[in-house]
Amino acid sequence: MPIEQQSVQSLFIEMFFDQTRLSTGTAFIANAARGRVLITNRHNVTGRRQDNNQPLSPHGGVPNKIRVWHNDIVGLGNWRSIDYALYDNNDVSLWVEHPVLGGRGRLCGAAD
Repeated sequence: MPIEQQSVQSLFIEMFFDQTRLSTGTAFIANAARGRVLITNRHNVTGRRQDNNQPLSPHGGVPNKIRVWHNDIVGLGNWRSIDYALYDNNDVSLWVEHPVLGGRGRLCGAAD
């Protein structure tokens, strides 16, 4: 099975509330039973501290979308950004946490 190029490097991500950029981070792509998934730290998608669930941002903003800078098909060193909603229209998260650890886990994933 070939290794996806994205699997050998981190991807730059930006977390937004609407059009306001809140923070930046990294993520990577992994192949899972459900297909390709984006893996990142939980605090990137929640915008909250792991220990007390308080917002990381001093103004209390939490992200509702994430921008992922993917490798472009034209070759290495070329990037394209894709924005992904973090919640659906009913405010249900579109990302998943570890099935056993839940909020105690530090990683989460979202299907591509």
